[in-house]
Amino acid sequence: MDIEIVLDDADSLICHRCGRAALLVVRVPTVMRMGSGQVSGRRTVELCSHCDRNEVSAQGVLAYFSVYERIDREAVDAAGPVLREWLDYLVANPPRYTDSDMDQEIRDWESGEM
Repeated sequence: MDIEIVLDDADSLICHRCGRAALLVVRVPTVMRMGSGQVSGRRTVELCSHCDRNEVSAQGVLAYFSVYERIDREAVDAAGPVLREWLDYLVANPPRYTDSDMDQEIRDWESGEM
């Protein structure tokens, strides 16, 4: 399963942790354990200059964004090395899907935000 980089309109990229604008959104492969089985899926991860400012794995990408406004289709190659470092970290340490994550997604779905 490949990593997906979301290159939407910059105004639509929102950090789910703080509600501020996200710099970048990616979807990384993950496996959830459910009972005795496993379910493969993807987790959406936002890069946020506020929430991720102390995240060592994101420092290179954050530095890129301190110079460039955004990563668009033309700039993905230029941002490649620092982006690869952060993505490799995310794949090796995928975000966990918790019960509170599921509760929030249910609330979002019920309110029409999903």
